[in-house]
Amino acid sequence: MDAARALTMSGFTIRFDPDADALYVYYQHITPGDIARTGELGDGRQVDYSESGEVLGVEFLGGSHGVNLAGVPRADEVNAALRAFPIPSPAWLPTAPRPPGAVRPLLPPTVPRRAGPRPCVRRGRARGGRRAWASPTCG
Repeated sequence: MDAARALTMSGFTIRFDPDADALYVYYQHITPGDIARTGELGDGRQVDYSESGEVLGVEFLGGSHGVNLAGVPRADEVNAALRAFPIPSPAWLPTAPRPPGAVRPLLPPTVPRRAGPRPCVRRGRARGGRRAWASPTCG
């Protein structure tokens, strides 16, 4: 994390790691062992809590593309602090456009389907602790 940058403003310490494209907002100083649990907010956002339930910090993955502050504790204050913290493009982004021959296709070539029944594919989201399967024949 040598390339990481940090700024302290409005009581927050903001750290950006361009190699991981991760942005971390510290609400207070954190020492090893302070984080008791981590809550998932979705969209690459995680909140770290202390043993007493205090918010210690928030991590945003893909921070160079903007952050979603919905559900983030003290979002207005975090927004003001982030506006004063310029975030560069991540190190892995190309600085110049690729030549047309170097662009890889986005989709793989089409594979013809086999005749016969389709295999059971287990897909879905957890609902009430149970999986919602894509096919009723899946066991």
